[in-house]
Amino acid sequence: MSRISEKVRAAKDVTQKELVPVGDWDTTVEVRGMTVGDRASYFAHIAEIQREGNFTKDEDMQAVDAHVVINCVFDPDDGNHAFTEDDVDMLVNQPAAIVGTLASIALRLSGLDGKAEERLGKGCSTSAKTALKVMESSSTDGSSSDLPVN
Repeated sequence: MSRISEKVRAAKDVTQKELVPVGDWDTTVEVRGMTVGDRASYFAHIAEIQREGNFTKDEDMQAVDAHVVINCVFDPDDGNHAFTEDDVDMLVNQPAAIVGTLASIALRLSGLDGKAEERLGKGCSTSAKTALKVMESSSTDGSSSDLPVN
């Protein structure tokens, strides 16, 4: 085993995390960046929608943000996922300002913000480029972690 892989194995959790107050939900959530496996699943989901030609269906576009939130939003008190796949319909019916902002924060923490394609360079896969375009068109900019408070 190389010294580098030993160092990586011994490293503390380096997942990017951010606590985000959600006033409308009267709670604070922990948004985490995706693991490599999570990101691969996200790209596969986008590729499947693209392959099926469903980018024109509003419900498929809305579900993209919902799936990012399901995978990346956690309860800061117990560390568990805040949502499950059973929550897709509920999340799709929440305010876009909230779900879109949480998704944007998650994508930024995952290295999939507006500058991601630059960082990935010319070797970026078609599904990755499509995912980045969908993310840019369907989510808010996520530059601030403060969500609207009523």
